[in-house]
Amino acid sequence: MIKNILKKNGKTKTFCHSCQENHYVSLIQKENNVIAKILCPDGDKEIIVSNDAEIFKLMRQKVEYEEIFTPPENHKFFLNQLYITDACNCSCPICYVAQDKKESFFMSVEEAVSRAKAAKQRKAKNVMLIGGEPTIHPKLIEIIKALRQLKMKIFVFTNGLELGKNINLAYQLKKAGVYTIGLQFDSLDRTTLKKMRGTDSLDLKLKAIKNIQEANLRFGLICTVASYNENEIDDLIKWALNLHSLPNFFAFQVLAETGRFPDNAKEEITREKIIRKVISSKCLPGAKIDNFWPIPFYQPLGLFAHPDCVANLLVIRKNNKLIFFDDIINLSGLFKDMRNTKLKYFSKFAVPVMIYLFLKNTKLKNWTKIFNYFLTFQNPGKKNNQMVVGAGGYVSKDFEDYQRISRCGGAILTKKGSISLCRYFNRGCRISC
Repeated sequence: MIKNILKKNGKTKTFCHSCQENHYVSLIQKENNVIAKILCPDGDKEIIVSNDAEIFKLMRQKVEYEEIFTPPENHKFFLNQLYITDACNCSCPICYVAQDKKESFFMSVEEAVSRAKAAKQRKAKNVMLIGGEPTIHPKLIEIIKALRQLKMKIFVFTNGLELGKNINLAYQLKKAGVYTIGLQFDSLDRTTLKKMRGTDSLDLKLKAIKNIQEANLRFGLICTVASYNENEIDDLIKWALNLHSLPNFFAFQVLAETGRFPDNAKEEITREKIIRKVISSKCLPGAKIDNFWPIPFYQPLGLFAHPDCVANLLVIRKNNKLIFFDDIINLSGLFKDMRNTKLKYFSKFAVPVMIYLFLKNTKLKNWTKIFNYFLTFQNPGKKNNQMVVGAGGYVSKDFEDYQRISRCGGAILTKKGSISLCRYFNRGCRISC
């Protein structure tokens, strides 16, 4: 069975590493696989984009994906990553940073501010400090305070080792103005952690969570999914659901094809495979594939994210039972209304209209629930009972889908400006550039 997935006039391109040219791509379905057929003069190539065509197509249908749409050239990025160092207190066998430098790089406060200012000109609202390991940067607190002066929300993505050793660091980050901590959390199995991170750091990571919560910091967990830990996804979610206060998010990210990783670490793991595992394992009782949703299309706020990137499920824990976000709001109707809104890009009415559409697609009896859930989700000082379970993956280096990259919602802040996250990873990941 072979089906054409792209519409009749829909096309995308990719950069071909064989002949160093750009080529058109046909996206087809073979059995349950989605295949990118690259039309190269040196010989056509077929790249597996997804091993679950059902989920892949469903995510596109949910946002009524339009293949010929091109966002504004300087569109807003919603996630803005700033690599402030390539130094690290861990030497992971799996890492998007290659170990090919003898001297470590530490970004100056001035350079961090300069790059954040450039991002702010593109309507950026947040900066995610990352590395290497950002918590070992000698001027981390100074950088955070300087970026807060720009009225940016600050995220710190960390392996948690320093936060596990030193509770004072969590309080320092809170006082400096950090909005959310993103904690690397790949496994509850010590042997698996040694394979992926080179050491058994489980106790320190658990202590880091305790210290983060004591400092009243919002936090989320990030799991890099490789062949070593793909069968632990359900255990990780079950464990998270039993925490007294839930992490705001648990993001499961397919291993990036860059940096360093053992050959046997990356098998055919895709976003769709992660979603299928979550549902089939029943770690979220009552959850269905249809409870996962891509980022909606909403031009007035610059929401153009490609439906192949990330899919999220928002789960609410109430009286030892789980409620899913689309149980209390008509997300299908909301997504459709958001797509059909005719306001201009960055209209001053964007937020009021979105709130109206939100309420329009919510039954009156659920308005109070939504309001209460939102308040506790935003307040780290209260017990949190909401968690976003996310599944995502980067563009393949063998299929740099130009449609997807042009609509990327994440950026790396470089000297030359904001660069799409996937393009950056595929072109070498040079942290100091």
